[in-house]
This record gives sequence, structure tokens and C-alpha cells, in this order.
Amino acid sequence: MKTIKNIAIGLFVLCALYLVSSFVSAQTINLTDLLNDMSNETTFGYNDNIKISIKEVTPQKVVIQSPIIVDELGGKIKTYTVMYGEYTMDQIIADTNLISSAKEKTFTFTGTEAILDMELNLYDGLDPAKSYYVRVIPKDQNGVGGQISTQDLRFKLNTQTYGEGINTGMMPPTALHAAAGANMALANITHSCTPDCTVPAKGSKKITLSWIAVAGSDSVDISLQDDTNGSFVKLANVNMSDEKYELQTSKNGEHIFKFVPNNGGTEMHYTVTIGGISASGVGTPTTPGITKVPKTWPAENMIVILFITLGLYLGYRKVYRK
Repeated sequence: MKTIKNIAIGLFVLCALYLVSSFVSAQTINLTDLLNDMSNETTFGYNDNIKISIKEVTPQKVVIQSPIIVDELGGKIKTYTVMYGEYTMDQIIADTNLISSAKEKTFTFTGTEAILDMELNLYDGLDPAKSYYVRVIPKDQNGVGGQISTQDLRFKLNTQTYGEGINTGMMPPTALHAAAGANMALANITHSCTPDCTVPAKGSKKITLSWIAVAGSDSVDISLQDDTNGSFVKLANVNMSDEKYELQTSKNGEHIFKFVPNNGGTEMHYTVTIGGISASGVGTPTTPGITKVPKTWPAENMIVILFITLGLYLGYRKVYRK
């Protein structure tokens, strides 16, 4: 009887350990998925074209810069959480115990800003002698997170250096701030067409390119890629503050534009797809009926005059007899 009791206790302990192990494993998988992709259903956030950058590093602070994120309905996201720590996101995913070392700071903006500055200081727990990696999560008004920023940005206060990716120590870190000029990846480039980009239209359409002015450059060169050889042909040099450029096109298909700040900086490629343009358009309906106006002079008019004259003559004869 005692043996059976011991066996039962042993089986209970094994089942309990299995359940705990399964629960921990499930939590690890969910956390990994969360860190790798904040939500498979997210429709707003950062991507390979919309990125964060580091604006400034001093011995006391770092300033992270971001374009304002727009949600699927065109609303501006006002809340952003900065995650920072001594490990990259890949390292945290590989060892989820490291997430406890990461710190967070949340910023709320008015929505009127074009470029967002998020500042971390010594009182936010930064050690000037350590290298930190930073990512940013945009959050909607309900606190739901969008797509996290795609790159690990690195900074160190006491050397006032920063870059992207892991600093192995075998080479000096890349000083991104050494490059002058605007970063057009922060300009939130968009477009519209008149008529709409894909509806049927005759002859041509007008493309309007729009952007948010980015500090660092007074103007931007806009070029269009040539389909025949892949080279870019300059269209215009536009004031950065104009925030708009318009052109006509009579060609269907992809239009690949290049935005280059006039005094260096980071260029940006942007694609507009056009469809529906035709030489004859959708056609003009014809109106049934007379297609040729009949002549009424001189033959037809002479006949009318003859009948009028004959009528007057017969009337005259009748009156004369009376």
C-alpha cells in the first residue's frame, strides 16, 4: 500500500513539473514573438523606410529622433515608448532573461510635430561608461503597440559616439553624426494623383509628391528613374520648405523617384504606381440624329418663294373678280 502511495505521489510531481515546464515554454515563445514582431495584425509603425535616428549625444544625454507615425486611418500617433539597455533585440530574443535589464521611457506629443525628439538623460539610469541599444515602439490612443523600430541604434555617452548594430570593439563605431545634411527617410514622403492613380484617364495624370520638411538641408533634388537604363534623371531642385512637387506623366507603371538633400545627408527612393492612362481615354459617346445639315439655298428657297408668289397671285385674282 505504501508503495502504491509513493508511486502516486511521484506521478503527481512529474505531472506538475510538466505543466510548469509547458507554461514557461509557452511564455517564452509568446515573449519571443512579441519582441520579434509586436503584432502580426499591426497596420502602423516603423519599417525599412520609416526609421529612428540619433540626433545628438553629449556626456549627459542622448536625443533620439523619429518621424511622426501615422495609423491606418491617417491619424497621428502621439505616444512612443523608448526601450534601451545593454543588449540588442536579437540577444534578448535568444535569452529572454535579459529583458529584465531593459529600461523604458514613454513620451507623449501633441500631434502637431513633424519630427519627434526623445531625450534620455543620466537620471533615466544611463551609465556614461556603458554602450546602450535603443528601439522605439509607437502606441495608439488605446495603448496598443505598433511595429517596433527595425534597427538597433547604439550610443555611448562618455565617448559621444553612436551607430547601428553591435559594436564588436575591433573597429571604431560608426559616427552617424559625421554626415551633414537632412535624412529624407524621416520626411514621411507620400503622394496623390489627379485623376486617381489607377482610374481610366486620357493622355496624362498629375502626380503630387509631398513630404515633411527635415532639418539639415535647404533644398532637395528630385530625380526619376529611366526605365531603359536604370539611371536617374534630375527633374528639379525644390526648396525643402515647399513640402510639395508636382509633375505630369503619360506613362503607366512604376515611377521610382529619388530624393537627395542638396548638401549631403541620406537620400530616399519612393515609388508611385500609375495605371489607366490611354491615348483615347474611355471614348466620347456620339449623338444619334442628323449628321449633315441640309442645304436650303438656293434651290429649296426658290421653290418656297414660288409657292408664296403663286398664293399671292391667286388671292389677288379672287379679290379682283369680286
